[in-house]
Amino acid sequence: MQRKFFIIFLILFITCFSLSCGNTTSKYNTLTFAHEENEKRVEKLRGILKNNPHDIESHLELAKILLSEEMIEKAITEFETIIINNPNHIQAYLLLYSAVQRLPKPELGKALIMLEKASRIVPDNDSIHLNLGQLYIQLDASDK
Repeated sequence: MQRKFFIIFLILFITCFSLSCGNTTSKYNTLTFAHEENEKRVEKLRGILKNNPHDIESHLELAKILLSEEMIEKAITEFETIIINNPNHIQAYLLLYSAVQRLPKPELGKALIMLEKASRIVPDNDSIHLNLGQLYIQLDASDK
């Protein structure tokens, strides 16, 4: 079971770096934001991340903005970057789950892996267990 998670982690890591997740200078140049203040904040966060690409809080804020702007795939990349840099960041797992659920075709298997990993890190977290329960219902319904 641990080997399975190691392989998934490795795939996420390789995917993230193959998409140049460390290169924040050109990643958002072509995006159109619905809210001007978000665009300004993203520019500021890009500057912070250019100088400190491992700043978890800046990645988290950036991911939340992207999620609020319906830039789901870019938000997912940011949440994955957080998890790669801090595998115990529960909020990133929960927000990643939320982002994956918002995809046009949710990747339920990926969502399940993220929530199960989070539940091992913090076994008593109600939000994780609630989301796991809802996900099991979705998986059961999709199997029928």
